[in-house]
Amino acid sequence: MKKLMILFVLGLLRLNCGVMAQGVTGDVVPLKVGSVLPEKFWEQGLSVYAGGKVSVKQLSFYKDRLLVLDFWGRYCAPCIRSMPKMDSLNKAFEGRLTVLPVGDCKSAVDLKGVLTRYGLMGLGMEQGLYSPYLALTFPFGILPHLVWIYQGRVVAITDGEYLDKENVVAMLSLDAEGAIKLLPTKVDKAVRGEVELIGFGDLRLEKPKGFFYSAFTGYLEGASPPEGRIVDSALATTRLRLFNKPLLAYCRLAYDFKSISDTSMFELQVASKDRYFQRTRYYEPWARDNTYCYTVNLPMEMGKEERSEFIRQDIRRWLLLMGISLSFEKRKAADGSEKIKIVVSERGLHG
Repeated sequence: MKKLMILFVLGLLRLNCGVMAQGVTGDVVPLKVGSVLPEKFWEQGLSVYAGGKVSVKQLSFYKDRLLVLDFWGRYCAPCIRSMPKMDSLNKAFEGRLTVLPVGDCKSAVDLKGVLTRYGLMGLGMEQGLYSPYLALTFPFGILPHLVWIYQGRVVAITDGEYLDKENVVAMLSLDAEGAIKLLPTKVDKAVRGEVELIGFGDLRLEKPKGFFYSAFTGYLEGASPPEGRIVDSALATTRLRLFNKPLLAYCRLAYDFKSISDTSMFELQVASKDRYFQRTRYYEPWARDNTYCYTVNLPMEMGKEERSEFIRQDIRRWLLLMGISLSFEKRKAADGSEKIKIVVSERGLHG
């Protein structure tokens, strides 16, 4: 049996959340965009935390407005970062919109602990505690997961970036039929566990020791498993996995094996910067065309410096195959100090 030791995690953009709902009696039919909310939905009681107290509210309380159920988790950083924005929207559209976070906390103590940890106790909005019924009615694989309910219909299911003032105004100006056409439906495909960019597929062969490789691919829908370096002692290998990262992230890794902290260190001599920087309103459509996955499997006995240098050179080779070359130049800054500039150029632009 394989023994895996995760040594570090570079960070997750999204959180995988398989839904387990217990204690719900009767048949619960999952709803999708276009579904009419059954009367049973409006009759459900939800434990809501507000003002330091928990009370039970029937969902029918929110029936006269645009209701956005924001499913979130305590380990989902994008979910937590978006809460102040949601609180502001509730205040701006009071009586017409309720954004109601429904998290994985099952008690007020748990919820207060999370909100306190992230400095969010000052938010005025209500917070729903975990609801088995809602978890089965709106199953999800990836957080954030927002369900928009309007005029008795599910009119949209999106991730968090689509919840903004412009979209709320647009939706409130439409009837349910029009609202259903307003926003793209979230692709809720979660890839869990081990994700291999290269392998033995359906051959059902055991991986041999000494299985060394690297692979570089385009965007992988739903990929959000643990990233970073993983040691597999059974196969005597160490593996680095990165998912859906922009090109500049790889350019920085190719220089000093660090993440981007300052984009001013890049000089782009390229036909279009749109390939490197997101300038679109929404991240996800841009990411599908402009982010990449990388994995490398190396001998476990390689030292840290040797491994890092190999990966830096390997990423440069992959970028070259894409027509991207890098140079690293020392430039004098305004204060007289020397700083490194990573020059990114594309084949054919500079001879």
